[in-house]
Amino acid sequence: MPEGLDLQIIQDMITTQEARLQSLGEVFDSFYLIHDRFQEDIYQSKEEREKVKTELREILAQGEHLRRKDFDHTMQGVKTAQEERERDVKTLLKTYIQGQQAMAQRLRDTLKSFRECLTQGEVQRIKECRALIQEILSQQEERKCEVASKLQEFHNEQLALTQRLKDLLAKGRELRIKDLKEMLNEFNAQRQKRWALQRQRKTAVATFLHQGG
Repeated sequence: MPEGLDLQIIQDMITTQEARLQSLGEVFDSFYLIHDRFQEDIYQSKEEREKVKTELREILAQGEHLRRKDFDHTMQGVKTAQEERERDVKTLLKTYIQGQQAMAQRLRDTLKSFRECLTQGEVQRIKECRALIQEILSQQEERKCEVASKLQEFHNEQLALTQRLKDLLAKGRELRIKDLKEMLNEFNAQRQKRWALQRQRKTAVATFLHQGG
């Protein structure tokens, strides 16, 4: 065994990471299940919002004489924005799973090299493999937290939109067109704010990568 390297610690590390790899199949299955549940949640949220919008349409048609097709036209921006967000999140989940599978293969290859280095007593390569394994694990954890955060953000947006529509519905016969317009203005303002934050993040990442290069 090369001097300065604890055989038991390294063997334990290899055993731990191999066990982690074996459990990744279950992790991927879980994420596919999350994807399916995500699809189901979207469908249920849509159904609930469509039901509320139908009631709002009828209230405004009777109380404010707003034509139903004008109501639908007014709400089209919200519908389009939600469809775009759904596509983004679906792509996020798909990309995440593919990325984790690629990282798992990279980890397998690195562990294989690690074992070969141990057998041959190559101290420098052993240290490099250890560093690479830690880097892969760090990237996995970072990506997992990022995806979880974005999923929670999307979920919160869905809840907030549904609640806004329900708040309008709660006005009953007191509901006015201006109430609908105020809600839409608030929705659009928040969407613009989210886009601005996304652009700032992309710019920050691009600047960091450029400086690093």
